[in-house]
Amino acid sequence: MSNDPNQKQPALRTNDDSEVQLPALTPMQFRLLRLLKHSHERDAASLASRLVLTDTAVRQHLSVLEAAGLVVGTATREGQARGRPRITYTTTPLADLYVPDASLKVLGALARHCAETRPGTMSTWLRAHFEGVFRQWFPSDDITESEARAALSSARASGAVLSLEDGADGETIVRVHQCPISALARELPMVCDVELDVLRTFWPNFETRRGACKAGGDYYCEFRGRLKDVEPGD
Repeated sequence: MSNDPNQKQPALRTNDDSEVQLPALTPMQFRLLRLLKHSHERDAASLASRLVLTDTAVRQHLSVLEAAGLVVGTATREGQARGRPRITYTTTPLADLYVPDASLKVLGALARHCAETRPGTMSTWLRAHFEGVFRQWFPSDDITESEARAALSSARASGAVLSLEDGADGETIVRVHQCPISALARELPMVCDVELDVLRTFWPNFETRRGACKAGGDYYCEFRGRLKDVEPGD
């Protein structure tokens, strides 16, 4: 990326059709943003290894990107009993202005065409895809805590970064911080509907709803599930 002061930086067009100039990035910050967008290695240590930098230097760059709204950090204690939580960084939709991927637009157009001309085929393919993914993550309907932890590891292998929390009123909260399908879902909203419908079939004992959606502009996708009331004798 050039440091030419005359180079036009990415701009965000607002609802009143005005433009807001986005911060200029240094070459290293641009490399870091590209690596975050296209790699599953998203903590400071692994990024430092890839960029041949110190952890401290990478964290300084990440702080700049986070302040600009281009990345978001999420603390997780997966696999850790004590010590500081591991911070995992993911890109936000705003990062697409710096690291565009035209191939996703082409694939999105193809997906929309298939959905319009062969809606049944598209829906069947999406259901089969999500069933295959969830079958790897959730081996049974009555999932235990240890199986849930194993599911998080399986999710990482397929390109997702998940966290599991206990919410209010007995809700279980699953947040997908790096959603592998968010780019497609932005082009084809029915993807999210099919995903939720399939998830409900894998969690038949839970009332499951969507709390947030990355394709809709949120920082993560969120699913909330509460154990259904069981009648006495059931």
